[in-house]
Amino acid sequence: MPRRWTLHGLNNGLIFTATYHGVRMLPRAVSYAIGTIGTWIAWASMRTCRAAVADNLRAVFPEETEAALQRRALATFRAYACDSIDFLRALDAPDAHELFDHTSESHRLFERLLAEGRGIIVVTGHCARWPHGSRSSLWRKRAPT
Repeated sequence: MPRRWTLHGLNNGLIFTATYHGVRMLPRAVSYAIGTIGTWIAWASMRTCRAAVADNLRAVFPEETEAALQRRALATFRAYACDSIDFLRALDAPDAHELFDHTSESHRLFERLLAEGRGIIVVTGHCARWPHGSRSSLWRKRAPT
């Protein structure tokens, strides 16, 4: 049976609710600072989770040392925190509706299907900081330590 390493004390409704409200109320820089500190605490205290992330990264970076994989695991935790912060902030963005072309054929189809009470599956591009992934420290090749 696979190990369920995502079940832990930090993966719960209280943490999510606090994050949701904090991100919406605090300045962006403060949210990122808290995310950086919080992910370091999670990385340092959740050894099994961190080991699983490092092990997954080993498939992509088989030549790297354990220390290098652990640094990448921390970068992965931080990327997840930044993505979560960006996503939660986008929920309240006043100009979010301007991201979509309301005159397009697909928008008219979307509105018609909603009005008819039919289900809709929407496939979109990326959200948050994924465009920065290729330049991040997570994927930059480092010399073994």
